[in-house]
Amino acid sequence: MTKKNSTIEWVEIAQLDLSENLRGDVDPVSIQPLVESLRNVGMLQPILVRKNESRLIVEDGSRRLLAAKFAGWTQVPVRYVDEQETASHSVQRQLIANQQREALPPTILAKGVFELMEGAKCTAKEAAALIGMSTKVGKLSRMMRLPEELLSLIDAGKIPASCGYYLSRVEDSAKQAELASQIVAGKLTRDALQRAVSAMSTTNLTKAKSAMRKTTLNLAGNQTVTVSAPGLNLATMISILEGLLKRAKQERKRNIELDTFVNMLHDQSQKAKA
Repeated sequence: MTKKNSTIEWVEIAQLDLSENLRGDVDPVSIQPLVESLRNVGMLQPILVRKNESRLIVEDGSRRLLAAKFAGWTQVPVRYVDEQETASHSVQRQLIANQQREALPPTILAKGVFELMEGAKCTAKEAAALIGMSTKVGKLSRMMRLPEELLSLIDAGKIPASCGYYLSRVEDSAKQAELASQIVAGKLTRDALQRAVSAMSTTNLTKAKSAMRKTTLNLAGNQTVTVSAPGLNLATMISILEGLLKRAKQERKRNIELDTFVNMLHDQSQKAKA
């Protein structure tokens, strides 16, 4: 079988495999009108496929394929995608196609957006532009950090998708589960959850700031040394200064300038945080 992007061919349904379609399982009841349409006027738009060895993978048209099976068809018209298309391009196209037809379940959409960001190496804002959505994709991709049990509750409609983002910001898994239980029980609204998460973030930031201590030593000759560290005391200050002195002496042997030394320490610090 020769593949041509512009050519429509009829192939055996048995040759087709579904990809990890972003729509998830298709409800047979919802496609009955499509089954009747196929019986009355045929399939006006071919199924989009890509070749994978001896099989054909359905990239767009899972509902039409299922409807064709219910209608008793053994063959369907197909059109081929470019062989050079990457996985991220495939995800992008499926997201756009499904969004244009009807809203995807939030976790399915979140999974697709996350895959697009990973595959295309792009930011949430860039992903939004690629699929023509608002910048809410950032919240969707973050939602994928939730544990499977919470994603299942969102899929089941027991936790609103709007609450998923705020739950994903809760670092403490026990607290996260507690808040989720309150939402399921109807004891916590989205606005109340947002306030609770914001309060926790403020508390954590305050604790972090209070744990960090900074002190400046005024020395003779208008010289000062500033040291900042969590739980700073005399022992840790001595350790920090001794370590810095040792490192500076090592680098001095390479005849580097002070600015270079400072920038080098800064870069290493940023890498350690990443």
